[in-house]
Amino acid sequence: MNAPHLDEQTLLAYWLGETDETQTDAIDLHLLGCDPCGRTLDDLVALGDAVRRAFDLGLVHAFVSGAFVQRLVDEGRRVREYRLAHNGSVNCSAAPEDEVLVARIEAPLAGVERIDAVLRLSFAQDAEYRAEDIPFDPASGQILMVPKIAIVRGLPAHVLTVRLIAHANSGQSTLGEYTLNHSPWAG
Repeated sequence: MNAPHLDEQTLLAYWLGETDETQTDAIDLHLLGCDPCGRTLDDLVALGDAVRRAFDLGLVHAFVSGAFVQRLVDEGRRVREYRLAHNGSVNCSAAPEDEVLVARIEAPLAGVERIDAVLRLSFAQDAEYRAEDIPFDPASGQILMVPKIAIVRGLPAHVLTVRLIAHANSGQSTLGEYTLNHSPWAG
């Protein structure tokens, strides 16, 4: 009787090194005899490589962790950060040498179980983009947003509004609203 195939979550944890020694040994053994699971793992690795390339090209908008931003800094990436106080605004731009933009958005996160972000660009009248269940660390008091720098560089002056929606046992509420006033690089 053949062992059941490994699910993608298990293979992803294995690839990321998040399995313990016993799990890793069992997965290694399974992969030696299961071509379909090996192909699925290869697909996950290829997908990860493609996402990494897209991020490196500045084509990925994401909400990330503080550890992720620190890893970029440690790798020597040119990271430009903007801090937004709770319900605050900031003037911002992207210099030609910047590789990553980070908006550090301060918010009262105690008791929050889930956060959604609603983004609106001033030149896109009625269009909104909603990112659901974004990652956050309640202890940090911050949400970290990384916009698509390759796209931002080519945009005219505009305003990006970010509204954070908190979900908790008590229901849903607006956590804060933030304004990023973008200007093209003048340098």
